[in-house]
Amino acid sequence: MVARVVAPVVFLVAVVILLSIAVQSGVIGGKAEPVVTPTPTATKTKSGGTVKPTNYKVYVVKSGDTLSGIAVKFDTSTSAIELLNPKLSSSTLVVGTKVKVPKPIP
Repeated sequence: MVARVVAPVVFLVAVVILLSIAVQSGVIGGKAEPVVTPTPTATKTKSGGTVKPTNYKVYVVKSGDTLSGIAVKFDTSTSAIELLNPKLSSSTLVVGTKVKVPKPIP
C-alpha cells in the first residue's frame, strides 16, 4: 500500500528536478540567440582580383554542375560564390537555380 503512494510521489519529484535542470541550463525557456545575417565584403579571388558585392554575373545551374565546378569555370573560389549567395549550399544546388558569380576586377 505504501508503494502505491510513494512511487508516484518519487516520480513527480524526479520530473520536477529534471525540468528545473532543463530550465536552468537554457534547454527549455532559454533566450533565443540573435540571428546574425552575414554581410558581403570584398574578397580576393584566385586570380588576384577583388570582388565587390554588386559586381557579379548571374549563372543558371545546369545538370551536372557543382559549386566547385562553377567556381573553376569562372576562375573564382567557392567561398566567393557563397558570399554572394548566402542561402546557397552544395545541397541546394538545383538545375535552374540562379547563382551570382563574382567578376574579377582587373
